[in-house]
Amino acid sequence: MNFSRFIAFLALIGLSFISALLFEGRMAKGFTVELIIIFIGVVFAIIATASLLEGESSGWFLGTLIFGAALVNGIVLFLLTKSFSLLILAVVVNITGMIFSVLSAAESDDEDDFDDEDFNIETYNIEDEDEEIEKVKPKKRTYKKRKATKKKRKYKRRK
Repeated sequence: MNFSRFIAFLALIGLSFISALLFEGRMAKGFTVELIIIFIGVVFAIIATASLLEGESSGWFLGTLIFGAALVNGIVLFLLTKSFSLLILAVVVNITGMIFSVLSAAESDDEDDFDDEDFNIETYNIEDEDEEIEKVKPKKRTYKKRKATKKKRKYKRRK
């Protein structure tokens, strides 16, 4: 796991929860429900962080889900509070986090490539073969001219 990607992931998760808390501070009612939603998001973020520390790529996929849920939460909170500046913050942070998590998951899958020894595949090298490959030249096509035949017409021409 790349340490700089892990730190960037933690920073984006932190900014996402800060934007949710700022939205929650502007709510007149229903803030306890929002705090419960934020708590559930923190629990999932801890699970994603723990799986990333273990070196599993499933943490990146869980991070993508967390950022997606936080984006939906931010849009719903915007409809309740009408705070456009916080909506911009939430959208930018969460979309950046989603893209970052997807790209990091794709890169972490590439790092786990297997060698030929892992699959026990029997391979051969073409240079080891003693036989020479014969080159076959394509044949030239010859075309014959057709003889022109005069066919009798069934119908008579009109004058």
